Amino acid sequence: MNDVFYLPDQGNRITAYDVERGILRITTHAKSFFPATDGQVRIRCNDQSLLVKFTKSTGRSDLLHIGKELFNHLAITPGCRLKIIRTRLGEFIIEHRISGFTYKETDNIKKPQLEQLKAKYWEYLEAYPFPKPPVDGRSIDMIKYFKRTVASEVFQIGPYSGISVFEAANRIASDLVIINGVLQLLDDGKEPVDAVLTVRLGNKHVKDRGDFTINNKEGEAFNVAASFYSGKLSYTNRKWLGKELSYILVNAEVTGNIVDIDERSHAEVIRVKNWDIK
Repeated sequence: MNDVFYLPDQGNRITAYDVERGILRITTHAKSFFPATDGQVRIRCNDQSLLVKFTKSTGRSDLLHIGKELFNHLAITPGCRLKIIRTRLGEFIIEHRISGFTYKETDNIKKPQLEQLKAKYWEYLEAYPFPKPPVDGRSIDMIKYFKRTVASEVFQIGPYSGISVFEAANRIASDLVIINGVLQLLDDGKEPVDAVLTVRLGNKHVKDRGDFTINNKEGEAFNVAASFYSGKLSYTNRKWLGKELSYILVNAEVTGNIVDIDERSHAEVIRVKNWDIK
């Protein structure tokens, strides 16, 4: 069977209230893939398979009660988009549509697995380049190119799908700083070469955790223009106020006001070299 569709559709979005309740709303275009009556359906995602409650509604969205735990497992946040595959009647695979990697590839891994992840990331970048921009460069056309997605054209950029060119560029740039920065920490001997680590790519956020964890130490990472560095650093310090942050990774092009130890968070600031090299 293998019917593929995406949620939410154009004009709808996953909200903070949806995330809080652990409920996925099945909007009009996707209703035909689901049962005609209330009951249970089987959901598979990553390494999990479970039966969840399904509620049929008339005149409004059907409801899939997948639960907060599964929302967290999929790193579903407000505004994200999901790829859903119906494998047979009443059985579905759910994929977080903005991530090309599984938890087994990013969580509780070591250096060899991170190196494999980096190689796979570059395979995505080479296989799925950015779409061609408007030729004439007119202002409004360029704004739409950078800032908009079209539901009927769910193109892939690197490991990401269903997001704008602007958002993809930001996520990919940050991901490469995370991956290469953690490898640099290991290569420079700042952490043991056999350290256990987790990298949180894209918009994957976990409460009280950073963009990466290494040896139970938390770290943040960003890839910014020099003019935005101070603002990003201030935001990071506010986020970690009263909590322990060990590392801040930043692209090496930002050279102006970087210090080795941030005076507010006391985190070690690491300039990530060659983040843009395969």
